[in-house]
Amino acid sequence: MSDLSAGLLAAIFVTFFFAWVVKGVTGMGLPTVAMGVLAP
Repeated sequence: MSDLSAGLLAAIFVTFFFAWVVKGVTGMGLPTVAMGVLAP
């Protein structure tokens, strides 16, 4: 179905969960935090 591994999907999920938590605590935007973590 997809060539994404389970580990990669888990990393993406954890990144967006972390960004959501930071957004709630600090009020920063989710895309700002997520792109900072996902960028190489």
